[in-house]
Amino acid sequence: MFGYRNPATGRIEGFDIDLAREIARALFGDPDRIELVPIDSAERVPVLRDKRVDLVAHTFAATCERRREVEFSATYFVTSQRILAVRGGPVRGAADLTGRRVCGVFGTTTLEPVFALPGPPTVLGMTNWLDCLVALQQGQVDAISTDAPILVGLAEQDPHLELVGEPMAVDSYALGVRKDQPEFVRFVNAVLERVRADGTWERLYAARMAALGPSPGPPAPRYLD
Repeated sequence: MFGYRNPATGRIEGFDIDLAREIARALFGDPDRIELVPIDSAERVPVLRDKRVDLVAHTFAATCERRREVEFSATYFVTSQRILAVRGGPVRGAADLTGRRVCGVFGTTTLEPVFALPGPPTVLGMTNWLDCLVALQQGQVDAISTDAPILVGLAEQDPHLELVGEPMAVDSYALGVRKDQPEFVRFVNAVLERVRADGTWERLYAARMAALGPSPGPPAPRYLD
């Protein structure tokens, strides 16, 4: 839902990609005047720190630890962490993960709630969520746990899987910017303000996130001094 390569067109699409294109539109008057660089989750901080990209739009949760190395825009999406498991199987919630195998991705914040469970499960780390999907399909793990939109996107690829259990945590997504570019952070925030105000956010939600249910509306921005 946030970023994938459309097999019909070959284009990289998704909610995060749409936001990146809105920033390109504001900068250059052309939403396609942008170079998209696919990365794994663990690369999000390094590619900014090493100046390999100017912006990271990749379901990027703004944490205190990450703020030591990069800057973040205001939050543009809030979601909950859930569990993806075999439909009708023994895993129905977090309590059922004890003694089982759970897939997660290196460099993500969603591993922390899994490790914090009483009697924590065995965690199998992967570089991306599609690897976790294959591991679940092949029976190498019993569940995947991460943010709901990512899991819904995986479940749409396999009707034998379903989201289960109550939310385990909450994540707030922001756009990542290099630490030495405070003026670009302000520019990005101005674009996000416009996206929230003129209905673009709701339009993008309807186009990309309909499987999650009715729109919750864009989160109200909070700015750090």
